[in-house]
Amino acid sequence: MIEAFSTEVGPWLRGCARPTVDLDAVALLFAPPVLYGEFYPWEGASLAEPPTGLAGRGPALAPAFGRAVARACDDAAVIGVSFSGGMDSLAVLTEACRQARGRRVVAFTIDLTDDQGRSAATVAATLIARLQLACELQIIETSARTEPAWSPAGPRLDALPQLNATVAARAAGLGCEVLLSGDGADEVLEVPRFASIELLATRGPRAAARYLSDRGRGSVLVDEAAAGIARLLPAQASWRTYWAATWASTMGAAVPAAVADSYHDPLRDWSDRWLAQRRDQDHASTSWAQKFAHDAIWPHAPLIGAGRLAERSPFLDPEVLAAAADLSPGHRYDPALPTAYQRNKAAVVSLFAPRERQVLPPAKQYFQTALRELVERCDPRLLTAAGLIDPVRIDTADTAVSMTIAATESWLRAASVRGARIPGVSP
Repeated sequence: MIEAFSTEVGPWLRGCARPTVDLDAVALLFAPPVLYGEFYPWEGASLAEPPTGLAGRGPALAPAFGRAVARACDDAAVIGVSFSGGMDSLAVLTEACRQARGRRVVAFTIDLTDDQGRSAATVAATLIARLQLACELQIIETSARTEPAWSPAGPRLDALPQLNATVAARAAGLGCEVLLSGDGADEVLEVPRFASIELLATRGPRAAARYLSDRGRGSVLVDEAAAGIARLLPAQASWRTYWAATWASTMGAAVPAAVADSYHDPLRDWSDRWLAQRRDQDHASTSWAQKFAHDAIWPHAPLIGAGRLAERSPFLDPEVLAAAADLSPGHRYDPALPTAYQRNKAAVVSLFAPRERQVLPPAKQYFQTALRELVERCDPRLLTAAGLIDPVRIDTADTAVSMTIAATESWLRAASVRGARIPGVSP
């Protein structure tokens, strides 16, 4: 049975009795701005601009975040939280427990091993115990794989879609009516680059010096000096220099070698046009730090559920986004906090009660080794048959490219089962 397709968003040719995949549109997933910026390139499929003019905007981040969690939970009798053991998802879990008022809260942790050899499950259990959170903890083994729910908007852009689908399935099976996450917190609230001048103005020289020390030496000083000099340039020249300093090595990177040669020129052209449009569209008199904070989140892909359960992130709530936009770069950093990780996550730290801040994670967990091992090394048969991926060069793919290949292949496979025609594959 052919399921209905939505052609409002996503890479579909419109006006066809039988939906046909537009491979030129699908290929844009491998354009460097999309690949490394992790957003959907199709009109209407990504959150493109920050909210403006919201009625009742809260005066501070913490009240806005509390209301966002309340809206996300709504009247759910059982609240699920995807909990990595990091600061962002911990803030969501802590607030959900605070607002539960007798409702059941279940935390779900994928038991990854971080690059220091620590178990995410152990870290999560320790934090829950220390904060005395009234919730259950469900551990998801990395061997548990579930195929993510298909969406016409495109494949999921997260690192481990099959494991996240297992979390969603487990949550639904335990009666959760919503699954919350800390998605987007890094992009929305972290301290941007080029913030030393703002810190000098708002927090003084010691704060600026500590910020520079936390960021490291070498090119950091060049960055900060360039941002200061740029304030003396005409607006257009300043923004052109900003783009060269920020996005040239990622957004302007080469098209991945694993992509078939015939797509390289079109993807380079699209990337150049996208970068030029973004570079030239705004010459407002904001600093490089303010611009970087904006560009870290916009555009942003909306959450696509891994299963049939509603998934929401309070950090992507419009009121929180508006409150974050009101935070100057100088107020996203707190030199008084005890570790560099916490100092650079000061806005998230502010969401916790003073007594809770004593037991927050002192450092960020990294899972690069686990990700490399767990990313599905798929056989991209559909992508190869369609002429989009060169199987001879697939071994050149880095983790980001491998994740996108696996997610796109899985998504195309599910679209084909639903009756979509794939040029080069379907009759």
